[in-house]
Amino acid sequence: MAKDNSDKPTNRLLRADRRKFLYFSALSAAAVAGTETVSAQNETDDGEEDGTGDDSEEDGTGDDSEEDEATCDGSPTMSRTSITTPNSQITTDDPAVVEANFRPDPTIPEDCTIMVDLEFSFSDAGFQWGGGADWDQATSDLVVSTFEVRPGEIRDIRAELHTQGAEAGDDVTVVADYELWFEGNRENSVQQSGIRHTIDVEAPNPAPQQLEDEEEDTVFSIPGFGVPATLAGLGGAGYLLKSKLTDTDNS
Repeated sequence: MAKDNSDKPTNRLLRADRRKFLYFSALSAAAVAGTETVSAQNETDDGEEDGTGDDSEEDGTGDDSEEDEATCDGSPTMSRTSITTPNSQITTDDPAVVEANFRPDPTIPEDCTIMVDLEFSFSDAGFQWGGGADWDQATSDLVVSTFEVRPGEIRDIRAELHTQGAEAGDDVTVVADYELWFEGNRENSVQQSGIRHTIDVEAPNPAPQQLEDEEEDTVFSIPGFGVPATLAGLGGAGYLLKSKLTDTDNS
């Protein structure tokens, strides 16, 4: 029968030494693994600080550039849109003036052009638009213009209103309508209509072209030369014609 030597002092010492060896080996392995983890974490942190991480999006390679391009979409915003009457009376010396002012919001990017379609009109008789070369279409009772305004600019456009038969004490209501949109994106326009201003007539003030037409119509009504002078002219012409006919018959 084999003897059990496990209880001998020598064997017990060997088993104790083996357990100590395994214990210190495990501690060494854990220490090495921990060092590698810290080193990897430091490398990751260094990469992010050096700009190799998500900071590249802040440098313009992320979504910021897409947001800048998208700001030209939708409807334009304005810091100023107004329709005023710097002169709301027609006098002998001056016509009435209606003015529109447009200023885009300063936050709009510089490459976003805003288009403006502006119209002034009235329905009352006895008045006429006159003056101003900025209008694409102009009739007696309507002026229309389409133009552009860019961020940082202020666009003013005006029209003069004269009388065309209206007398002192008359008045007229001018109506302004406008539409705003980003160039190439009219389906998202902003519209404003029915802006009204009343113009009073203190004294008649015909438009310059109307005055020229009236002067041409009265060129033969020279003061001092009325109906007798006209009849005398016709009589002289008849005398010359009769003399010519007589000379022909005698020949």
